Amino acid sequence: MVRIKKQFVTSRKNTFPGTNGRKFITIHETANYSRGAGAQMHANLQSSGFSASWHWQVDDKVAIQSFPHTVRCWHAGDGVGNGNYQSIAIEICVNVDGDFRQAVVNAVALVKKIMRDEGIPINNVVQHNHWSGKDCPHHLRKGDKGINWATFKRLIQTTAELATSNLSFGSRGEAVKQLQTDLNKLGYKLTVDRIYGPQTQKALKEALARQTASSVKIVKYGDKGEAVKRLQTDLNKFGYKLTVDSSFGPATERAVKAFQSSQKLTADGIVGPKTQKALKAEPVKQPIRKKILRFGDQGEDVRAMQAALASISFYPDKGAKNNGVDGYFGPKTLDAVKRFQSVYTPTEVDGIFGPKTQDALNKAIKNN
Repeated sequence: MVRIKKQFVTSRKNTFPGTNGRKFITIHETANYSRGAGAQMHANLQSSGFSASWHWQVDDKVAIQSFPHTVRCWHAGDGVGNGNYQSIAIEICVNVDGDFRQAVVNAVALVKKIMRDEGIPINNVVQHNHWSGKDCPHHLRKGDKGINWATFKRLIQTTAELATSNLSFGSRGEAVKQLQTDLNKLGYKLTVDRIYGPQTQKALKEALARQTASSVKIVKYGDKGEAVKRLQTDLNKFGYKLTVDSSFGPATERAVKAFQSSQKLTADGIVGPKTQKALKAEPVKQPIRKKILRFGDQGEDVRAMQAALASISFYPDKGAKNNGVDGYFGPKTLDAVKRFQSVYTPTEVDGIFGPKTQDALNKAIKNN
C-alpha cells in the first residue's frame, strides 16, 4: 500500500458548505512540472490558503490527505454540480523529478482504498474532464507517459495488478509473489523470490506500457460513441468545424483525411495509432501578449491573461461566470496572479504581470 500521510487544512474558506455525498472519485493531474512539486509541496500549498481545494495529492512516494472526505472541495469546475458536491478529488503529481508511472500506481492504490472505505463503484471513478470538459488528467487522457486512462481503470479492477496496489519498492511477501507470478504469465522471466526489487519493478513498468499500446482503439467511418466524440473534439482544435455528435459520418471522414494529409500520413480516413498520436500533438498555443498588467487595468489584454491563468487552474474566480474571466484586473485576479507567482516565480510575488511572470505562464501553458 502506498504510504499515507494526513495534513488536514483547518480553514474551510475555499470549500463549499454542506456534506460531500462521496458518490464519485475524481482524478486530476497537478499540471505543475516544477522540480520538487510533489505531494508535500501541494499539501503545503493547500495549508497556506490556496484558492482551490482537493482531498488528496499523490506522487511516487506518498499520498497526503488535506481534507476529510465529508468536505465539499472546490476542484471540479462545475460549480454546485456533482463534481464538487458528490466527489472525492485526487491530484496526481507530474513534477519532472518524480516517477509519473509510480505516482499512477500509487494513485491506483489510493483509489482502491477509497472505493473500499466509501463504497464507491469503479464506474464512478471519473476524470476531471467528466465534470468540466477540461483536458485533465492530461497525461492519462493523452497516454503519452506510458499509461492511459483505459490502463488506469484496468489497474484498479484486474487481478494481476490488484497486487501492485498494496506494494512499493522493497516490499516482501505473498503479495509480491503473486505479482511476480502474474508477470511471468505475461512472458517475463522473474525469479519468484517474494521481493519487489529492480527487476520486478522494471517488468511491471514494461507490462503497463504494453497494456497501453494494446488499448489503442481504431476509429473509422460508421462508428459511434465516446471515441468518435473525442476524435471530433480533437479535430476541431485543429480548425475543423465539425458538429460533435459522436457519429463518424462523411463530414468527419473528410476532416480526418484532410488532417492526415496535413500531417503527411496516409489519407485513408481510418484513425489508427499514428493519426491518434498526431491528433494529441495539439496546435502550439499562442503566448500571451508582452504587456505589463497591474491591479486596476482592464481590457482584452487582461482577459487574455485571465484566460491563460484559468487554463492551468489558477482561476480568477472559480465557479463564477466564465470562472472570473471578465477583462478586469480586480482583487480576485490579483489573488490569482499572486497564487501563480507563489508556485512558479516564488521570488517575485508582487501581483504585477510583468516579463518574468509572463514567461513563466507561457512555459506552464506549453507544458500543460
